[in-house]
Amino acid sequence: MAFASLNGTELLTASARGTGQVDTLWTYRPRVFPSDWSRDGKYLAFTGQTPDSSNDVFLLTMKGERKEVPLLQSSFTEFHPQFSRDGGWLAFTSDESGREDVYVQSFRDARTRRLVSSGGGSYPRWGQDGRELFYRAADGQLVAVPLRTIGSSVELGSPRAIMRLVDPPAVHPYPYDVAPDGRILALTPASGAVQDLTLTVLMNWQAALKP
Repeated sequence: MAFASLNGTELLTASARGTGQVDTLWTYRPRVFPSDWSRDGKYLAFTGQTPDSSNDVFLLTMKGERKEVPLLQSSFTEFHPQFSRDGGWLAFTSDESGREDVYVQSFRDARTRRLVSSGGGSYPRWGQDGRELFYRAADGQLVAVPLRTIGSSVELGSPRAIMRLVDPPAVHPYPYDVAPDGRILALTPASGAVQDLTLTVLMNWQAALKP
């Protein structure tokens, strides 16, 4: 697993089993936020703060010579990079429209980009079969959008609201995740105590959406 140091300038890695030592992958200034591994293990996508913009997305190559490669770099803010399961696409959040929205873009061709969210969104996650994209809508709802990639094009289905999420604790930490078996792991407000949070696992959520 990859994570940032307390001072935010180092990318660190350690065994997910909690054994072994913590190794430094990369040092970046002023701050760095790891986000996702590619399935083939070749890349670690991370968000880095830069002097010219709030956040840009970079890749850290993990095979051969380790180096930092700019991926999404502009005058806008880009963050939350997430690899598709086949490695051909990247989902991310950007404020290029004047608000935060979720986009998908070809990993190999940056000119191929499609807006996914409607009315604003952030914190994208791919479904485990690669046919669905989740994101947190501007109103706090967790939304699922059927998605199909054909060559260099993206086809989107009708979005469906699943559940309400809590406000994220910060810009980069996610308030939910999608398990390999399709279950949704989310932080939700505890009943009667706004300041407290509970951990909720939503199982077989697709059944509740059927007419």
